[in-house]
Amino acid sequence: MKKPDVNAVIKPMPNAWKADPWRNDYPNLSEFLSCTKWENGEVRLTGSMSIFTQLGVLKMCITDKSMNRMTFVEAPTFDELLACADAAICDANTVWRGTSRTPTY
Repeated sequence: MKKPDVNAVIKPMPNAWKADPWRNDYPNLSEFLSCTKWENGEVRLTGSMSIFTQLGVLKMCITDKSMNRMTFVEAPTFDELLACADAAICDANTVWRGTSRTPTY
């Protein structure tokens, strides 16, 4: 693995999210991460996801900043992890935990 240059300028990728082809494959996850308003027009903080591994298993922390809660999913492959996250976001049986901080973003 090549070590990055610490002096390199990081360039943003404008509109990269909107051009992403997996939006159709994972519509709930896509909406969760990108929608800035609720159905009634009220402002909504976009959600976030953090991906990590533990003992060879891929895991994701899904944070719902607008509702101050989070949940976790895991799967053996990246595609399955995204599918699990997509399903968990809209599943009434998903167990969400409250977060202890108030988001400021």
